[in-house]
Amino acid sequence: MKNGRRPLESDSRSKNRCCKQWVAEQIKGRYGHGENAWRIWNPVPNTSSDLLVTSADCRKAVLLHITYSKTHPKDYPCTTSGWHDVERADLEKTKADFWVFVTKPIQKGGKTTASDCDFIIIRPMDLLERLAKTCPDRQPFRLYLTHIGETVIDTRNIDALGDGQAKGDVPLGIQKAIQDTTSLRNYTQHLGNWALLEGALGHQRAPRKG
Repeated sequence: MKNGRRPLESDSRSKNRCCKQWVAEQIKGRYGHGENAWRIWNPVPNTSSDLLVTSADCRKAVLLHITYSKTHPKDYPCTTSGWHDVERADLEKTKADFWVFVTKPIQKGGKTTASDCDFIIIRPMDLLERLAKTCPDRQPFRLYLTHIGETVIDTRNIDALGDGQAKGDVPLGIQKAIQDTTSLRNYTQHLGNWALLEGALGHQRAPRKG
């Protein structure tokens, strides 16, 4: 342990180590090269976070909370989907700078890898603001993050087929959320939004050599 940080490899017994490793792979692939490469650690206990990411000189740091679930099969075409229960108190008290939701592929044979998954990155207070409005009658909040085409939508309670629709059609409520980029159910801007970390760590992505 150095300065309260633990090497990532020391967390081999963590039950969500696969998703943590997938997130770490995404970060290393983008920012783990050159003299300004970011460094990834396991955070110290009592942070309610899963990964600590620092600048090369360790002067700047962000904490990530990672959450994932099993896939949530749909009757219409989509690439990844997952349901997530989120407690209001967890969002209000979290020490993590960003939450990362990992959604897995709907249909895939063989072993799932990081490249098969989607990563939705959002600030916890931004998430709380959304959920307090789209899911006010439920505690814990529940998210059904679903990747449809180029869009990620929270499909909870809007996935019922409309009049004249057949099985396999994208429900009308979801179609409306897809078309409305300002909808609080539309999470597309947070899909793979690693730029949030760039802003916090003050380092732009460097081109990979070789």
